[in-house]
Amino acid sequence: MFQIKIVLTLLLVGAFATANPQADAHNGHLYARNCLEDQIVKSEQHLFARDTQHAEFGYEGNLGPTFWAALDPSYTTCSTGKHQSPINFEDRSMLQNPPHKLTLKQSLNSLSVVNTGHTVQFNVPAGSGFSLLVGNQPNVPQNVYNLAQFHVHLPSEHHKGKRQYELEVHFVYTSPSGQLAVQGFWFTLSQTGSSSSFLASLLKSPLPKTTGSTVSIGSVDMSSLNAGLQSPRAKFWSYSGSLTTPPCTENVAWSVLDEPLLMSVGQYLKLKELVLYNSRITAPVGAPNMIPPGSFNAAGFSSTENHSGNSENEKRSGDSSKPEELNTQAKAMYSSQAGQVSSGALSRFARTTSNTLMPIGVALFFGAFFMI
Repeated sequence: MFQIKIVLTLLLVGAFATANPQADAHNGHLYARNCLEDQIVKSEQHLFARDTQHAEFGYEGNLGPTFWAALDPSYTTCSTGKHQSPINFEDRSMLQNPPHKLTLKQSLNSLSVVNTGHTVQFNVPAGSGFSLLVGNQPNVPQNVYNLAQFHVHLPSEHHKGKRQYELEVHFVYTSPSGQLAVQGFWFTLSQTGSSSSFLASLLKSPLPKTTGSTVSIGSVDMSSLNAGLQSPRAKFWSYSGSLTTPPCTENVAWSVLDEPLLMSVGQYLKLKELVLYNSRITAPVGAPNMIPPGSFNAAGFSSTENHSGNSENEKRSGDSSKPEELNTQAKAMYSSQAGQVSSGALSRFARTTSNTLMPIGVALFFGAFFMI
């Protein structure tokens, strides 16, 4: 009898240890051993696409956003444009009721998915039934725009009050005359473990992991996005901006849903396997985005020019860092945020496990103890 009680006591101690992971040497965070670590610790290699017609660009170092204008003559607008995207939303006059008339369906079918080297892009066949009637924005002619593709950015490109969300999905619409409109959706992590039916439908089949590879997927569930768009409380940040990748073309009609949608930690981690970092630094509203193209080259600053007085860049970045340092700082900030997401996921897992196993362990122990 006594030996059985000792065994039960040891089992209960083991249950408590499992349900309450201790701070580990792994960054000092709560750490549930052998549970999620293999999913969180992923390769940090980022792939860049090589375009045969235009210069290669990226998001780090001398290929990063602060150097785009110097990489190819067709990228000049990335530096000189005064209506560049993304931006930080602070002026609430930009927050409006739905700025466009929408035509929606509950699903998208027969999509071709390509890994571009910068993102995972979902190409939508013609006649999908998704369209916008765009108008009432500066420099944007009123016209019907049809959905052409959507793609993902980790972390978000647009900020709200300097907050950056974990994910932003861009739906790109085109008009017959070649004008562009983009609808953006922020995603943030659910604190209750709920997932996105939209992302679940994207991730149910393996997506292409190597640059240039393609796959086909059958159906994408649009119901959760449609619900967000059609909510009576729906507000959109609307403005005339640009593409967020070279050649940074302007006169793009932007609308970003104000309320972020929810996704699970598992969905976030699966996307992070495919797209590690592809977020452009935010631009100042109504001012040239970065450093004039003539002031630097692909190797860094020109040695013949004094750059300490570049007030627009200093105002925008908060310091006088060199362009390559700004790119590195942006990536480092994201890596830190991603680490916090991973730690938060582990902590939530630990709390859930503790709340589930502890009462069961206690009940089993005392039930067996008093039966002996």
